[in-house]
Amino acid sequence: MTPAIIIGGMSFGWFTPTEAAAACVWALMLGVLLYRNITWKKFYKITMETIETTAAVLVIVGGASLFGWVLTTTQVTERVTSGLITISDNPLIINLILLVVGCFMETIAAIRALITVFPELTLVVPRYLYR
Repeated sequence: MTPAIIIGGMSFGWFTPTEAAAACVWALMLGVLLYRNITWKKFYKITMETIETTAAVLVIVGGASLFGWVLTTTQVTERVTSGLITISDNPLIINLILLVVGCFMETIAAIRALITVFPELTLVVPRYLYR
């Protein structure tokens, strides 16, 4: 149940990742001291698997950051934004695009991908609020 509590608690916002780390330490203490099923060999294996998973995630984040930098420096985002505004600068269309993207992408990945595409749209939306 510990993984479900940790992931569920962070997903529902009941506690922060730092507080979830305390639950991980508690699970480690239970495995070592109470249940006595985590040996030094198993601990080493668990640590190496964690390092591999973390490294893979950080490579993906680094690639996304590099991709965002390339899009920004080549001014692709400005061209895409201009194209979207020529199609329609209606905030409803922008919200529908964000809704569709949000249905298929994880939140942080969607933000990282779309913040470079929609930076100027934040300047367009407020003028419709005051019509």
